[in-house]
Amino acid sequence: MNRKTWIPVTLAAMLIIVAVSCNRKAEFGKSPVSKVIDAMTLEEKVNLLVSDGQTYAIPRLGIPSVTLKDLTKESGKGRYTSFPEGTVLAQSWNRQLIEETGAAIGDEAKRYGADLLLSTTDRSFEQYTEEPVIWGATTAALVRGIQSNGIGATVRYNDLEGLKIAVRESAPWAVMTNDAALTDSILREYCLFEGLLIGKDLFISGNASPVNAIIDSVKSGKPDETAIDLSVSRMLAMIELSPKMQGYEPFTGPDLESHARLARTIATEGLVLLKNNGALPLDKKCRMIALYGTKSYDSRNTAALSEVLKTAGYKLEPSVTTAYSTNAKSIDRKPYQYRADAISSDIAVITIGRGTDDDFFLSDSEQGLINDVCEAFHSKGKKVAVILNTGSPIETASWKDCPDAILLSGLSGQQTVYALTDVLKGVANPSGKLVETYVADYEKCLVSYPLGYGLSYTTFSYSEPQATLADGVVNLSVKVTNTGKTAGKEAVQVYIADELKTFGKTAILQPGESETMEFKLSGSDLAVFNPATSGWQLIPGEYVACFSASSQDIRCQAQFSIVEE
Repeated sequence: MNRKTWIPVTLAAMLIIVAVSCNRKAEFGKSPVSKVIDAMTLEEKVNLLVSDGQTYAIPRLGIPSVTLKDLTKESGKGRYTSFPEGTVLAQSWNRQLIEETGAAIGDEAKRYGADLLLSTTDRSFEQYTEEPVIWGATTAALVRGIQSNGIGATVRYNDLEGLKIAVRESAPWAVMTNDAALTDSILREYCLFEGLLIGKDLFISGNASPVNAIIDSVKSGKPDETAIDLSVSRMLAMIELSPKMQGYEPFTGPDLESHARLARTIATEGLVLLKNNGALPLDKKCRMIALYGTKSYDSRNTAALSEVLKTAGYKLEPSVTTAYSTNAKSIDRKPYQYRADAISSDIAVITIGRGTDDDFFLSDSEQGLINDVCEAFHSKGKKVAVILNTGSPIETASWKDCPDAILLSGLSGQQTVYALTDVLKGVANPSGKLVETYVADYEKCLVSYPLGYGLSYTTFSYSEPQATLADGVVNLSVKVTNTGKTAGKEAVQVYIADELKTFGKTAILQPGESETMEFKLSGSDLAVFNPATSGWQLIPGEYVACFSASSQDIRCQAQFSIVEE
């Protein structure tokens, strides 16, 4: 080849290479995200930020549609395990068990095609407690479990301190809030949140899509397209992590049997024994139970307590059972009938049912039922136990002296009555504790049952409290010993200056067995907000860590000093 022909051929090759390079398309998952965003039209960007459950697909750029699922809308459909609602999960005070529950929830959701969950359970009452440490730790455990399956979870904003704990301990893919004051600086800098903000980055549309309105706003300059690009980058980051993008194809249904067993375990650990004057567990000689309350015979969402008790080997007082079977709402029995029930029965069990928004006070008929049954059975030397199947705190101070035992089951999902039967029979020892204060009188601030309160069929002692500082961390420990005659678990709470700072739960301890519980507190756990500087401050001084069985039951203490701010 001579020089004259060599130059044109080389130039032609160079032109071909440049043309190929310029025509190469951006491809999501292979090209830099910035290049993918640059290749998107404004309409595509805005459509990506609006979803009705499926995100907007952009096939030309390789961006798939992913599925956003709200489990609260799946409750009762049979495909998902109905786990206990958030309050009951929190009442277990068992991070490990809550995380296992989250893993099961995430497994089911992923197998049914979900990429991001907009709720953490199918009974997700986000306000299951106002105590930030419990809320944050419970939420974090659920999120860690869900996201261990490679799908995302959404934290619904409760309070700032709880949100900080949840975000820092679990790194959720998304946070949902309608709080305009929850700015990026608070979420990103204080809570260290790096994910998607639903309500700002992503809009969940209802009947009317806001796409056109957002496009018009951007074209008018508010917000500018740079802000839209930032939200798009967060959406793409979520989509890139999703099972859909990872090539996951649902291939089989979840193991609902093992998940049901887990639901029974967590429901049992979330039961709270509020009172027990020798009524529970049921005496081994107990054969006949007078079972009262319409909820005792309700089998709409799960098996009825009446049926499960019979399966467990107990007989039900026939005239009481007949009365409820012929009148689904309530029964009107006379004093002599209650006395007859007491003669033929070994114990009375009354179930009081509530939802989450029902009355705080018992109705006249409920109050009358408890009074009449207690009067009749106590006159015959028999015990009375009350079960509270309620979704929120109710008034207890006016009637709690009447029955011999009070057991709070909460809304514990499909395994509620099985968990109740296990505890009533003594197969399981109740170890749940309250995550809210049960108030006797709001105006006088009188407490019926305090935060962290819960009884057991056994007793525990606390000893050998320790507090040491190392590398900016406070290391705490306490020895817990089962001093009773029944195996059980104990939820240990650590308070400093009347504020709950951390908690943990022992393994099952046999009578006489001990476990040393260890806790760690960082500087941020001990810091207080200083309005003068609008910042958090760790104040030097003497601190006392109180190892407690409840907020009002301090068992032992350990002191430590902070010498530098």
